[in-house]
Amino acid sequence: MLKKERHEKILNMVKEKRVVKLKELADQFNISLVTIRRDVEELEKEGLIKKIYGGIMYSEDVVKYEKSHAKRASQNLDLKKKIAHLAEELVFPGETLFLDASTTVLEFAKTIVGKKEDINIITNGIYTALSFTQGKDITVNLIGGILKFATFSLIGPSTEESIDKLFADKTFISAKSLSLEEEGVYEADIYEAEIKKKMIKNSSQVILLIDSTKWGKKSLVKSTNLDKIDLIVTDRKPEKSQLDFLMQKGIKIIYPK
Repeated sequence: MLKKERHEKILNMVKEKRVVKLKELADQFNISLVTIRRDVEELEKEGLIKKIYGGIMYSEDVVKYEKSHAKRASQNLDLKKKIAHLAEELVFPGETLFLDASTTVLEFAKTIVGKKEDINIITNGIYTALSFTQGKDITVNLIGGILKFATFSLIGPSTEESIDKLFADKTFISAKSLSLEEEGVYEADIYEAEIKKKMIKNSSQVILLIDSTKWGKKSLVKSTNLDKIDLIVTDRKPEKSQLDFLMQKGIKIIYPK
């Protein structure tokens, strides 16, 4: 089969399936992974496809998902930045950190790059991992799994099994919502919730980064009970009743003074 013909078939496959693994392409055309990677590089240069973790995706879909992620990342950005700057003081040399794939934790990751050294990062967030490319003496472990395009996070059984084998000094997570009344932290996605449960279980300290717009609400699934949280970082001083409640539960809270 001529290379041009193979390229056309690759494009047809990725248009039909939206996402195709490199090994699947190599098997389909009975060629080596080295050859298929060269094909993929050429097609990507033409702007027809986009390389992703372990495979390729139709370029128009990638643009759509990247725009969606960028939109979420820009929501309440000023609040996320406030939280990130407060939370950076909680990181010390030699520590290993679990970071979730949320846009709030992504902002936190961007904040500590260039300011913190000698730290180990374990994350299921692709953008979170990439934010450390300019970091000094920072080791990043991007946990494998099923790619969830809406959040550019890796989820699923293999991700959970990997976290089970790892341990961190601190876990930094965000959430869809926080309900003191229900004493719970909530997510909109069951699989994301499971990832956070595993991170929480395998760390010494759990730190919740959550802005004030998410307080007093419930979402689809509870990712953890409030008593699993050691410290909350938020963007403004909570009400006195909320502060009293958290104090009774032994949960510390940090907010702008």
